[in-house]
Amino acid sequence: IDAKLAHQYQVVALARRGSRLFVGGADPTDLEVIERIKFATQLQPEWVIVEHDKLVKMLSQSGASATEALESIAGGEFDFDIAEDDATPKQEAAELADVEDAPVVRFLQKMLVDAINLRASDLHFE
Repeated sequence: IDAKLAHQYQVVALARRGSRLFVGGADPTDLEVIERIKFATQLQPEWVIVEHDKLVKMLSQSGASATEALESIAGGEFDFDIAEDDATPKQEAAELADVEDAPVVRFLQKMLVDAINLRASDLHFE
């Protein structure tokens, strides 16, 4: 993602895996951003929700890569590797199907989709 697009929409590219681009942003429901990123990169954006204040701090660090910015904010808790994945589309599909079939993944996806549709401001899990 170029710097102008990143600052305009308050997003940051975290990693690329095959045809997917992992994008950090505060609002995954903004369809305009999704379409602009898809058009600009010719990749399918996958959202990672980032707290707005941390996102602003990451974007303000000029010259630092997304990984360096994340590590400075999180104190090194993250280990992102921005690299190309050599997996074939069939391998990716098989891996993704295995992950998406896990009961906990289905439960969390349903909870998040329901919360977004109901415009919930927060979710609580115990």
